[in-house]
Amino acid sequence: MRAEDLPAVHSLQCDAYSASYQEPLDALNSHFELGRSTCLVAVSRGCVAGYLLAHPWSGLPPLLHQPVRHPTQNEYMFIHDLVVAPALQRSGAAVSLLSAVLKIAERDLFSFVRLVSLATAVSFWQKRGFSPAKDEVLPAGYGDAVLMYREV
Repeated sequence: MRAEDLPAVHSLQCDAYSASYQEPLDALNSHFELGRSTCLVAVSRGCVAGYLLAHPWSGLPPLLHQPVRHPTQNEYMFIHDLVVAPALQRSGAAVSLLSAVLKIAERDLFSFVRLVSLATAVSFWQKRGFSPAKDEVLPAGYGDAVLMYREV
């Protein structure tokens, strides 16, 4: 991903989610700044058609809609968001983006990856080795989302 991809990333996010989950461009940019090597795009016909925002993190997942700052330590790799345009869904693009970031997490010696899944996407993540995290409460604003993790 490059900084100039962020408007297309924002557009994809707005198309994919209801208003309560859409984040301002400055919040997306802050995730990109934390993970320049772990924020990835899928390109189709010269256009950004999917993305994965991931970066090192520590503690509970960051608040939605707010720019993030570099954590004091890098405890794990956090997948902030994964979106693929409808035209690329079921093409393997999402799995390719995920596989790439898992390889980076392993290379960078993270022992696990965490994410917050929409309730409707839990089965997608479970099929890829993620499990719900028990006994942890998500920050306000995540609704019925599920905190999930996977060892690398």
